[in-house]
Amino acid sequence: MDKAFDKILSLRLQEFTEGVNGLSRAQYGFRKQRSTIDAVGLVVEMASTVIAGARWRRGTNCFAAMVTLVRCLHIKNAFNTARWICILDALRTMTAPAYLIRVLTDYFKDRVLF
Repeated sequence: MDKAFDKILSLRLQEFTEGVNGLSRAQYGFRKQRSTIDAVGLVVEMASTVIAGARWRRGTNCFAAMVTLVRCLHIKNAFNTARWICILDALRTMTAPAYLIRVLTDYFKDRVLF
């Protein structure tokens, strides 16, 4: 029963987070059909556009700056390591349906991970 409930809850969350009020289009990690490779491709495409533009008189005046933070991350069970209160706050900010927030609040209540 637990696996069936998890699957139903997951589908409801995906239905909402992928909808109009859901996650930002700029969010690539931990989403179906969006990966970090897609994000890197977008950065390369933007850089190529800027490089191809004429940056002098009568040119496109396109300039770009890129700031990166490089860290070695090994994330195992990312959902389990996320702060659940932050997940609930994010869903409230996205105006998730009240029933979904109540169900998740109960789902997280008194839950312990080993």
